[in-house]
Amino acid sequence: MQMTAAFLRVLVVVLALAPAVYADAPESDGLVPMPMSSPHDPEPFDDHIAIEDWDAQRHWSYGTDRLMPLTRGMEDAGIPRAARCPLYLFTVPFDLIQLPFAAIGGLYGN
Repeated sequence: MQMTAAFLRVLVVVLALAPAVYADAPESDGLVPMPMSSPHDPEPFDDHIAIEDWDAQRHWSYGTDRLMPLTRGMEDAGIPRAARCPLYLFTVPFDLIQLPFAAIGGLYGN
């Protein structure tokens, strides 16, 4: 309670002295105000072009390799189709469980 009262007193003193401090400040501190339009104004900014440039420079794209890896891998596993069908009962639920983590992992890119 005492610390709160002391803090409030200090806050009131600082707020009371703030206008006096700014009143003593010089009008110009050596900075020249810039006109509203300058010959050095940048070109209008296009977000879509900037994002494409950023992707091209970084060579980044969302990595989809981590999404549903077991289910995708069943096609290339070399297992006959009759044996693959029952295995989907195990791979799809497992891939769905790890889907949120794989979606975050895809942000690391390819």
